[in-house]
Amino acid sequence: ITQQRIVCPRTAKRAIRQEAGALVMGLRLIGLVANDLGSSISATDVSVTTDGLSGVGARARFGGSVTLTGGKITTSGLGAHGLESFFAGSVISATDTTIVTTGASAIGVAVNLGRADLMNLSIKTSGTAAYGVRADHVGAIANIAGGTITTSGPSVYTETHSATTNAFGLVNLEIGGGTPVSGNFSTIDW
Repeated sequence: ITQQRIVCPRTAKRAIRQEAGALVMGLRLIGLVANDLGSSISATDVSVTTDGLSGVGARARFGGSVTLTGGKITTSGLGAHGLESFFAGSVISATDTTIVTTGASAIGVAVNLGRADLMNLSIKTSGTAAYGVRADHVGAIANIAGGTITTSGPSVYTETHSATTNAFGLVNLEIGGGTPVSGNFSTIDW
């Protein structure tokens, strides 16, 4: 796949076609998926957009592999993931790709028992409990070389510290030991 905008949902209730590409809305949408041992997808300069509960831009699963070069993945909705490598032997590789996820529990790159090789990515996530890159379970591997990761969401507590580094350039800070700016440290729901 080269230089296109695509969305390939597994289950979609409705689709809204646009002139320059596709925007698919629904439940558990997946733009690109390599779903079994030996399956693979290679995509260059592709733009994928999903909108809905648990949507995923690109997924390598059950031993499949997905390789992305350039392009942009945009997902939104509760539990939306930009890229996902799921199960042992699954590999997702991305180079010079932009990933944008929004929504509660959104994850830019989720690695669950698989592997992700990431080079020069721009990852931006926003929402409550949003993660830039998350590796779960024994054997999950995320290799990151270059790029930027930005996460944002509502602040529960903010404080400032005035600290000086030691001879090695290190500083020790105690969370809750600074000067409160907003929120109450003792009421944080850990």
